[in-house]
Amino acid sequence: RSPSHPPRKAAESLSEALGEGEWGGPKTYGEITPASVRDLLAKVELGPDDVFVDLGSGTGKVVAQVYLMTLVKRAFGIELAEHRHQGAKKLASALQARGLTDPSRKLDFIAGDITDASLWADATVVFMLCTCFPDAVVAKVVDAVVAKGSGTRLISGSFSVAQVPGLHLEQTIALPTTFSNGEPFYVYRAG
Repeated sequence: RSPSHPPRKAAESLSEALGEGEWGGPKTYGEITPASVRDLLAKVELGPDDVFVDLGSGTGKVVAQVYLMTLVKRAFGIELAEHRHQGAKKLASALQARGLTDPSRKLDFIAGDITDASLWADATVVFMLCTCFPDAVVAKVVDAVVAKGSGTRLISGSFSVAQVPGLHLEQTIALPTTFSNGEPFYVYRAG
């Protein structure tokens, strides 16, 4: 497979790669749907120089879909809940076993605290569906994105972080999630 042609059909069968069974426990924490990730990717251009991180990545489905549908050089997630992190690692293994990973690009998952910005220092695109995140966590992430400087993008689901100096709103997109028919996603650029 040529790195210039991501396996888009593989992303459409992500549920097949997931298979049946538990991928991190109950879904009460909520997720963006695969169709919404696809729609988001159609509006937010990601290229081969981008590094995508999902903060609070759960079982890794968003990270895997971004990896499969774009040419980002690295897609990774950070998750605090160990059972969800283990689900994400299983997903990565399943994709690799099916030959859906590219050795010139990286797909990985980290068990850790998203407020530790050193874990995502190389990210150019920071995604967080922060519906249940405490304000202090969101504030630390936003401060770290602003500190990273010009060009870093933040995609924040559920809550706007408007009026933060150094962070400029580029677009707002309403997308279905497992808990809403039209959850707002805010796309910002630092600089």
